[in-house]
Amino acid sequence: RSTQPLMVADYKLGHNSWYFFWDETGHIVWHYAVQDLENFVIDRRINAIRQKPNGNLLFLSFLCCFIEITPLGEVVDWIGGRGGAAYHPHHDFLLLDDGRILYPGQERAALGVPVRGWTPDTRVRLDLLYLYHPADGNIEEVWDARDFRDIHEPGQWEQVDGGKDWLHLNSLSVGAAGRLLLSFRNQHEITALSPDFRRVDWQLGGPDSDYEFPHPSDRFYGQHTATQLPNGHILLFDNGYGRPDSEGGQYSRALELRLDEASGTAVKVWEYRHEPDIYSRNMSNAFRLSNGNTLVNFGTNNNVGRAFSPLTSTEGEALSPLTLIEADRAGNEVFRLEIFSLYSRPADNPERYRAAAGITSIMGETMLRPPAARPGNGRPPQGGWRRWPVQELEARLAALTPAASGPFDLYLDGRRLIYRREPCAPEETADNFLLHLYPANPGGRPEERREPSFENRDFRFGQWGTTRDGKCLASVSLPAYPIARLRTGQYLPGGERLWEVEIPGPEAAAPPPP
Repeated sequence: RSTQPLMVADYKLGHNSWYFFWDETGHIVWHYAVQDLENFVIDRRINAIRQKPNGNLLFLSFLCCFIEITPLGEVVDWIGGRGGAAYHPHHDFLLLDDGRILYPGQERAALGVPVRGWTPDTRVRLDLLYLYHPADGNIEEVWDARDFRDIHEPGQWEQVDGGKDWLHLNSLSVGAAGRLLLSFRNQHEITALSPDFRRVDWQLGGPDSDYEFPHPSDRFYGQHTATQLPNGHILLFDNGYGRPDSEGGQYSRALELRLDEASGTAVKVWEYRHEPDIYSRNMSNAFRLSNGNTLVNFGTNNNVGRAFSPLTSTEGEALSPLTLIEADRAGNEVFRLEIFSLYSRPADNPERYRAAAGITSIMGETMLRPPAARPGNGRPPQGGWRRWPVQELEARLAALTPAASGPFDLYLDGRRLIYRREPCAPEETADNFLLHLYPANPGGRPEERREPSFENRDFRFGQWGTTRDGKCLASVSLPAYPIARLRTGQYLPGGERLWEVEIPGPEAAAPPPP
């Protein structure tokens, strides 16, 4: 379990994007499909999302616009993108107390001077900061990188959209004394701006760092989400993009640095580094929780050739998950959430830009019990059938005898109940599935779950199954307590049963073959 009642994150697969809220057990409790927005034809990459004081959610669509929705998904405001000038917002934004929005925007312009052998008319992507004033809809430019930096400086320039990418500003946050922390990915640098945007107070990392790194392995590369903690330390996600082999090469981590102004040094005081290493070349973030734990979001997985899982996609490609970890101060995993996309192709590029916590209510609901953390056991959770490659699941079923036959054949595989129908059409899974579990020892169940005499595990097919190649398959994990019998079937709204069958529980069934 996570220590957080809610976590929020985006997810992109192919041309589709979503926002999700998870509860402390990793179950999705709210989602929003960005691709379903009417007339939304801009690039569907999405970035930060924040909750407004009125409970609405404001999110940023990359280089498009800001969109405000109610918790029910109703669009109430659309800033830019539909003909209005939003000056190409990207990556991040701050929602200020007075309702204004501070965000980075992009300007495409000619380089103007020869740099690295490029001609002065070479197009370059420049970073600026803008303030949006909701009272009158005006947009104010408050900072231009060219006024503070020399465009001839070294850095990790990239080719983008037919031009060059200079700084690549990817996060904003407010630090000590109201300073604004800017993360420049291509410079491997964090810059602290004065609250009035008129001066650079200090730089960390990059070619002109005000702080030295006594230990070279404490340096960061291609970083995201730089924040300053109440104790003055800097927390960031160190992507490792461009890290030299002499300092460890390509791996990613969450990193906390202590800045010593007297000695002008930056020293690592904490990190979370996955084992085996995960390399997230871009995106990703580290988010410090109020209890001192840290959400570590590996938002991409670029571990080509590294085995993270026995899973393969339906196309036979090796699958590695997008991984989200809650880590404590000792570096222990309190919570792990892994997303696999069995039907994805390498070109689909599953991505998660940012994960966060701190929102405790989506629609004013109240937590009836506090979330309780428990230590992990080091094993991956046994969820629905999607945790299994299709081929492996079919092989298991071939070795099992159905516990019951009917509209769906039912199989007990240890503590998994598997539903199979062939041939099968999607409409045959549209109705609710009944699943009632009758414990062998009702008194052994938690007191609050002793009435009625069975545990209700009714579900929708989409939670645990899929329809593919004319077959419908679903797999549901059963609880650990002894089950005397279980009743399952399908029913219509109002309770009318389409079919129903009762079978003995796993303890009474024959053990599965080795």
